[in-house]
Amino acid sequence: MRGNRGLAIEFLSHELGMPGLFIVPVAEPSHMTVPLQLPGGMELLVVLMIFLIPAAFLVAIVGGVVYLLRRRSGRLEELESRIEELEAEMRKRE
Repeated sequence: MRGNRGLAIEFLSHELGMPGLFIVPVAEPSHMTVPLQLPGGMELLVVLMIFLIPAAFLVAIVGGVVYLLRRRSGRLEELESRIEELEAEMRKRE
């Protein structure tokens, strides 16, 4: 059988002999299917946000780590130069 299968709600009192609404399987011909639609502006914005928010957090974390490492290495060099100055001063006093 060709076509998409689905469910439909139909009033089938004449076929089943009981009044009421029933859910019945139906098959749609393939020529009546709805083609895929391209996402519009709002959908693209939502998809973009889904990808950009975690990427922004990752960039912020990596940037923070790099900043702290550079700051630490600069501070370390500053302390080493200060130690050398103090050692040179101690040698002059001896």
